[in-house]
Amino acid sequence: MVKNLLIGFLVVLLIVAGIFIVRDLVREDAEMTESVEEAEVIENRETETPAANTEETLQPEEEAQIIGHWQKDDDPQNTLTFQADGALIDSYGGGAIYETGTYNFVDSTNDLPPDAQYDAKATYLRQAFGNQSYYYKVLVLDRDSLEFLPLSGETRILKYIRVDS
Repeated sequence: MVKNLLIGFLVVLLIVAGIFIVRDLVREDAEMTESVEEAEVIENRETETPAANTEETLQPEEEAQIIGHWQKDDDPQNTLTFQADGALIDSYGGGAIYETGTYNFVDSTNDLPPDAQYDAKATYLRQAFGNQSYYYKVLVLDRDSLEFLPLSGETRILKYIRVDS
């Protein structure tokens, strides 16, 4: 009787251990798949040519299209205001100014961070807040859309829509 009880206990213990092992393997596989998918998205983003404004650098009249008030597509509370004099206002939460700084379009590799991969056909944007500068590759800049990719740090495309005419 004790022998049967001991065997039953061992069988249950093996089943529970098997469940935990399988669960951990499935979790590791899912995490690995997610990491591979993220790496593929980043790699594709670096190799694909976006639809607008990447065949050649923007001309001054095209650069002027950035002037205005822009709202982040996935966070309407976040807005950027580009002014004609090069001033930049980063606001959050209905217009409360988060930071003020400057912006300019970068047109040579000398003006980019040393680790940036320069593409002569692309347009680059520099935002400066105090002593900190942020660099972006402009993917789309037209009357209604602004999309840019940070050259360091965050690896997702930042998308804005114009909220003024």
